[in-house]
Amino acid sequence: MFRSDEQACKAFQAVLRTLHLEHLWTPQGPAPAALRYREYDGGLLSSGERIILLAVFDLWDGSGNLQFRELIDSLDETRTYVLLSLVAAITRGGEAVDQWLQMHQPLPKKRPAHNVVPINIAARKEKGKRWTQ
Repeated sequence: MFRSDEQACKAFQAVLRTLHLEHLWTPQGPAPAALRYREYDGGLLSSGERIILLAVFDLWDGSGNLQFRELIDSLDETRTYVLLSLVAAITRGGEAVDQWLQMHQPLPKKRPAHNVVPINIAARKEKGKRWTQ
């Protein structure tokens, strides 16, 4: 099981991040938009987005009402692995979930390259200079 609700929320955000939906879960639980999607069985979400969100609700409080067969029929291999590996970690306890979270941390945001000098091609053409870089 999860060590705490906070740990569960971190794990759910990591699962939702695979579809860029991490904003639907807060450190305290589901965001209002997630609750609306659940109310309308996924609403306008794609089938994969719907399955992941409802699976997270099933793990949170059992309210997702997802049929296991839907996961098999509609979810791609990567997201199936992420979801089921979390389920396996949950069965092993909080320490295993911590290890799972370490493996599923977001990648650091790319920083712009330093020492890059923008080149004004139009100005070079106007001055009749040739491209020399």
